[in-house]
Amino acid sequence: MLPDRAPTKSCTALLVVLFEPDETIEQRLQSAARQFTRTFIIDNSNDYTYEPGAISGSSVQYHRMGKNYGLATALNVGCKIALENGFDWVVTMDQDTWLREDYLSNMLHAASLAPESTALIGCNYYRGHERGCRY
Repeated sequence: MLPDRAPTKSCTALLVVLFEPDETIEQRLQSAARQFTRTFIIDNSNDYTYEPGAISGSSVQYHRMGKNYGLATALNVGCKIALENGFDWVVTMDQDTWLREDYLSNMLHAASLAPESTALIGCNYYRGHERGCRY
């Protein structure tokens, strides 16, 4: 069942799944989270505990799973938490993802052009200096 409202910044949360991330995770989180009003971090790490620093522009909620339940379980847990917190739409990423600074605005624009029955919007992956990102 689709949400009653179209995606907007205020009803779209960021969901990040971690598994023993490296030292550059803070940069990726900082870059992505500043586009969202709320960021949910689901930590699937076994022994590692991530301590979220101050991430500007986004309220962060950290949830430690205690062990690796797998990506699908972590995404389901995160989506459930986001829904319980009043969000209708979720952008998912894992710890290796870098989002462009205009990612959310581009996705919201794409959603505004999509038919009402659209349930999922994605973007193309590109690496390094390659240009021509399409939505």
